[in-house]
Amino acid sequence: MVVVRLVASRGTALRLQRGFCRRLLLRAASGTATTSNSLASRIDRMRSDFGAPGCAVAVVKGNGDVVFSGGWGSLGVARPYASSPVTDRTPFAIGSIAKTFTALAIATLVQQGKLSWQDRVRDHLPSFVLPDPLANEHTTVEDILCHRTGMPGHDMLLFHNKNLTRAECVERLRLLDSTAPFRTTFQYNNLMYVAATELVSKVSGKDFYDYLNETVYVPLGMGDSSPVLHNTEIAARPHAAGTDNGLIERAFPDAQNIGGAGMLYSNALDMARYMATLLNGGTCPSSRHTIVEPSVLDTLFRPRIPVTPDPAEYHEYGRLLYGLGWMVNHFHGRHMVSHGGNIAGYSAWLGLLPQDDLGVVVLTNREVCFLNEAAGLTLMEEFLTADTPRVDWSARYLKTHNELQEQILPWKPSSDACAGLPTASALSCEGTYVHKAYGTVVITSSESAVSDKSKRNLLVKINGCEYKAHVTEEDDAFKVNMLDYGFAVPGQFHRTENSKDAPTSAISLLLNPAVGPYVFTRT
Repeated sequence: MVVVRLVASRGTALRLQRGFCRRLLLRAASGTATTSNSLASRIDRMRSDFGAPGCAVAVVKGNGDVVFSGGWGSLGVARPYASSPVTDRTPFAIGSIAKTFTALAIATLVQQGKLSWQDRVRDHLPSFVLPDPLANEHTTVEDILCHRTGMPGHDMLLFHNKNLTRAECVERLRLLDSTAPFRTTFQYNNLMYVAATELVSKVSGKDFYDYLNETVYVPLGMGDSSPVLHNTEIAARPHAAGTDNGLIERAFPDAQNIGGAGMLYSNALDMARYMATLLNGGTCPSSRHTIVEPSVLDTLFRPRIPVTPDPAEYHEYGRLLYGLGWMVNHFHGRHMVSHGGNIAGYSAWLGLLPQDDLGVVVLTNREVCFLNEAAGLTLMEEFLTADTPRVDWSARYLKTHNELQEQILPWKPSSDACAGLPTASALSCEGTYVHKAYGTVVITSSESAVSDKSKRNLLVKINGCEYKAHVTEEDDAFKVNMLDYGFAVPGQFHRTENSKDAPTSAISLLLNPAVGPYVFTRT
């Protein structure tokens, strides 16, 4: 069933019922002549084109009014969830949109006088030590929030060490490598937001999520937002691209060590309350509760560093910069702040046009999916003035989306390519390998065979997370199918002697292309 509500004025509604598995709310908005049915159909068609099982959206405009919200598609592709419709109350993981909440939490501490943007992080977190002496000495709160510390992502440390606490992740920063001079280059870094999470806890004296709940969720009425799912049966199921144009269902993300870098569940209507507050200068329009003053909020929205040195690909979408927890650019000449989110099985996008009091959020249950931004920009244009040019964002992003899917599909060795290669057992590679920061890798032979029972398949456990690997055509090379991340990680065996019969003394894994291979030594 779909419920369409056209609202001519506050408190007056006309309800229509039509047969279909979705729920839609549309309030008449100035500057758009799009009917509810045509706009709903466009969003659903885009969802199908991008191969997302389900999506939910909300649009906020004016005085915090939700002018459009709804859900399309299903909770999942498998029974019984394939017949369960998505609504604007369906929980999704929002990934890195959580960074905007982390930056907001720090902004509240700045407003309280407990913290300054220019405070050195190490003065509050003595365990925060960076490998570059200059960065270690001078990195401020502002630096970690705008990704300019000189440290690359090192995401595998975070996502492959789920038993590490957030504090332990911060302590391992000193063991990693910098790849750029301090404050010269934008390098997206989730670990810096783990450090920001710890900073909030240390300065506030409370658990990060408890503090966020008290200062943001409860005052805004975001009762369905939480770092954990309390009822998985009503949530959108996470999905990733599979082989043969299919989708595979993923496990629900529950990596609490990610913290304010990306571990948060919410729904479209909760996010609408959040957007309405931000567009209202930090004060909730319904409760009149002020989270932060407008001047403090403006600090978050001010750009600090270019994301890329290149101009924007599309002239309607200005050069991308980064503020404090927000991407900053121009959209049809208007100041826009936004952030995307990708976490195992989910993609999301939130965008605000503060000068137009317009906000859009799109949530989907497919990872690495460009539907979010394509639908988000489409909705923004629909609710701007009638003379705003309309762009086919779906066509633009679909091309990029399809090209990327080919790259992120799980690597699949061919039987023909494997003929005549040495077996895994002959490589003498089985054993335990250790890296001081990234942890432990255990390699064993797999009983499954690709061709002629050659047993060149391997099982690779990275800190307990098990993956399939396979010896490739190159000497002593192998690939690890990181299905969690949608790509294959190249690896190399290193031997004690220059002979294939010599035992393996170490392995290297290209976990971070920006840094180069990391060497794990055999124990």
